[in-house]
Amino acid sequence: PAFYRFLQHTPEKPYTIEQARAEFHKHIRTLTEQMDPDGPWFLGEHLSLVDISLAPWAKRLWLLDHYKSGGLGIPQTDGDAIWQRWFKWYHAIVDRQSVKDTWSADERYIIAYKRYA
Repeated sequence: PAFYRFLQHTPEKPYTIEQARAEFHKHIRTLTEQMDPDGPWFLGEHLSLVDISLAPWAKRLWLLDHYKSGGLGIPQTDGDAIWQRWFKWYHAIVDRQSVKDTWSADERYIIAYKRYA
């Protein structure tokens, strides 16, 4: 729900885009806190069903950058260990060849998600 709440934000909504972004960040942090501390995968050294289940959503996060002012907005340089761990997992997912091989062209996602944005 937080992904779509963020993606569907408009100025008419009773919450700000900053509130939607903060709520989404909170959920990502909670998820990341459950990850194996070393990774790169959710449970450690090996890809698991958790990673496979979350990969399609991780791959879609760029849509927030495409459609929303300020984009996803996860800090990349503040030294926060949780965000560092998030990016380690995120890059393991998006850089995995099997994920790349099964991903449709970005233009298809732009068209499909336009109605939500």
